Amino acid sequence: MRRLWLILMAMLMLSGSANAGWQERLSHKIDRIAKGKGMTIGVAFAYDGKKYAYNDKERFPLASVMKYHVAVAALLQELPLDSLIDVQASDMRPDTYSPLRLLHPGADFRITLADLLRWSVAQSDNNANDLVIRQCGGIDRVEQIIGELGIGDFELNYNESQQHDTPLRCYDNWTSPSAMTQLFMAYDHEILGQVLSQSTAGEDRIKSGLPNWAEMGHKTGTGPLLNGVRVAYNDAAVIKLPDGKRCYLAVFIKDSKETDETNSFVISFITKTIFDMFLREELK
Repeated sequence: MRRLWLILMAMLMLSGSANAGWQERLSHKIDRIAKGKGMTIGVAFAYDGKKYAYNDKERFPLASVMKYHVAVAALLQELPLDSLIDVQASDMRPDTYSPLRLLHPGADFRITLADLLRWSVAQSDNNANDLVIRQCGGIDRVEQIIGELGIGDFELNYNESQQHDTPLRCYDNWTSPSAMTQLFMAYDHEILGQVLSQSTAGEDRIKSGLPNWAEMGHKTGTGPLLNGVRVAYNDAAVIKLPDGKRCYLAVFIKDSKETDETNSFVISFITKTIFDMFLREELK
């Protein structure tokens, strides 16, 4: 009798799992990926009316993903993309990631806003991003513009230079995963999409978990390493599918005690898990 009871209980558990909604099944899969790893994971995606979020109440440091917010603010202000901006050598901070500074070592130069946006978003240049923030009217103005789009659960308090001086400030530029996908949907600009598609950083993150036929543009973000803990390790993408529709995906990691290789693997594996469910038409 006891054996029969155990068999019946197992059948009920399997049946319940099979009948669970796709959101619950996906959350269980991500739970298994996260198990035993020293990190906090946040995920959100939106596709064809379907929305999903995991750990959406957590505040995830944006790191360089904030450069997308800054670019959106610049475009929404309709700043002339062909306008020339005078840059002083002193604007190019030497102790931060800035390939643009290496192109103009110790020199004043002029650059269009369109080129600044490309350096900031596609190349993740910190000095370029601060110059765009200045053109927008400061980081508070950037936050105000994004908020006016109806985006909640995010804050922008510091520019790149301020975060560099005090790395703990990275925690004060944050978002929820779903707020990131909301921003993608609220402002999916053709020019910005082209810039996102030019980014070559982080190909071992979302991109490596996608099917070969999927097209994508994305913005990565990697926070500082503080006392052996990676503050942020992120990727957020606009993915074009063969049916012409788009999937907006954000996978964020904060406070990771794992290696960056493990962080990348987690983002890639979560992406693959989601798209395997897409391909099997489980997201119903």
